[in-house]
Amino acid sequence: MDFVTVTSRGTVFFQGGIKAVVWSDVFQAAVMFGSFLAVTIKGNSEAGHFKQVFDLNYQTDRIELFK
Repeated sequence: MDFVTVTSRGTVFFQGGIKAVVWSDVFQAAVMFGSFLAVTIKGNSEAGHFKQVFDLNYQTDRIELFK
């Protein structure tokens, strides 16, 4: 095989590998974001609503804003 054939085949396989990595990263990011939302929603619904959770954490100095 000549240099052009080897290089072109290597480029095609490399691009396919990069595409697979990008798609797996997109899938992983979607799963992580969905899990974050699920935990946040479930936690807020069990502990009260967002305002109640925020107020309780602010009163016990677990949230420091602009200090």
